[in-house]
Amino acid sequence: MSARGIQVRLFLTCWIVYALHFTPLVARETFLMMSVAERGTARVDEYAGMHSDLVTFPGRGTYMTNNPGESLAAAVPYWMALPLMNRLAPVRPPKPGETVMAETKEVRTNRVRFFQLARERGLDLRLGAAALFAAVFFMAPLAALSAVLMWRLFGHLGYSQKMSLWLALLYAFGTPVFLRAGSLSLNLLVGLLALAAFVLLRWPSGTRPEWERWRIIGAGFLGGYAVLTDYSGAIPAAALGIYAFALQAKKKSLWPGFRLSLWYLAGAVAPVAYLLYWQWLSYGDPWLPAQFHMPKEIFQGLYPTERGVGWPLPSILWALWFDPTFGLLVYAPVLALYHVALAWRGESRLPKHAAIFCWAFTAALWLFLPCIYYSMRHQWIENGEQQNQFAAERRIAREEAGVTIRKAREGRPARGEIEQGGVESAGRGVLGGARVGFAIFFENVSAWRAANQIAAEDFAFALEACGVCRRHGARAAASIFSSDCNCGLRSLHSALGRAVPSKRNVASWPTVMGSSG
Repeated sequence: MSARGIQVRLFLTCWIVYALHFTPLVARETFLMMSVAERGTARVDEYAGMHSDLVTFPGRGTYMTNNPGESLAAAVPYWMALPLMNRLAPVRPPKPGETVMAETKEVRTNRVRFFQLARERGLDLRLGAAALFAAVFFMAPLAALSAVLMWRLFGHLGYSQKMSLWLALLYAFGTPVFLRAGSLSLNLLVGLLALAAFVLLRWPSGTRPEWERWRIIGAGFLGGYAVLTDYSGAIPAAALGIYAFALQAKKKSLWPGFRLSLWYLAGAVAPVAYLLYWQWLSYGDPWLPAQFHMPKEIFQGLYPTERGVGWPLPSILWALWFDPTFGLLVYAPVLALYHVALAWRGESRLPKHAAIFCWAFTAALWLFLPCIYYSMRHQWIENGEQQNQFAAERRIAREEAGVTIRKAREGRPARGEIEQGGVESAGRGVLGGARVGFAIFFENVSAWRAANQIAAEDFAFALEACGVCRRHGARAAASIFSSDCNCGLRSLHSALGRAVPSKRNVASWPTVMGSSG
């Protein structure tokens, strides 16, 4: 099979597989993509309240508080497909006076509100179709093209066509590229831009040397566009700029190499300048990123610093590699085999300067990401909505259990009344306390202490209800209270390492537990 045939088949295979695994996730970038393509504006007023990163600035309007690079790129194919989109997924607001309800099994507060707003504004079909389109016709083909690029890279490193194909497929489906290609993902786009820029700089010098300057300019543009996509792109952009200088200095000596590498900066000027213009247009200040213009209430009480950015946290340094929910080596354990293969071969086919760049770039990114505290918190817990849900469960359980105890203190309630109200309240109360502990397990030390205090209050309160049930003859209710409290306490011990309740609660536990059996 010809090289062109392999590349075409590899691209189509990856594209189809990625497309079949799309997810209808409506990311914040989806709203800006739709606004730019449909109305030609950076304002997203039509979607206000549907995402926490769509912030309304008094006197200015509603804007997405993140870099716009991915949305602008995805808006081009989406704009071309607008006639089809308007026909298949039209925006149909409800008629005046018509009552609409979000029919969903979702219970998380922010998501229920999102579904309700989408129905009220007639956007439910359009948002789903836009998310599907962005995944299938933007992210999936770009990720598939990167697999073809990897195939060509492996070929230049001396691997056979067959081995290069297997390695490209391993890259396509054995790394987080497969996971991220199913939705509009700025993290994947930053990675793909960095990969393409690296290839342009690394391309064999004997291949069309007259294009060398344009390759450097192209790499600079891709590096700059990575910054336009997200501020984490500043790390690959800077690393690639240093790499461009090092390559040219090695080939042409120091000063000529420095002058040629300045074309990298020339290529990066346009996207970086547009980012400054975008920030001025959106926030009224070209120099400070979006996080400095967001309301402080969004960050208040959640992070060790005012804006959720600071020195690297050790917990995030470890989690980026080994966390069971998003760690790189957990999602792509094949990456750990590189060292085994390198030791077995005794040499690397990657040139020394390229290997040094890869390791330095990885280390720089590993040190930079733990400085962004909210990237850790919001991996799977979106905007604290799970904590809010658990806190609501806890309040309801405390109120119901409080009614049971109050009735018992005022008089002798019926045994059935205690059985019915008390057991249900205790179950939710203890479960709520334990779930709060799990939800904030990976937070800082102060959060651990807060979880311990929450658990201590819930357990002591439930145990008091347990004693009431016991005294009034509701032995079955008391038994379930006691069992739930023990299970909840063991769960929280396991999650947090140790529970630290208040002295008042500690003193009451053994006597109540003993009296309840």
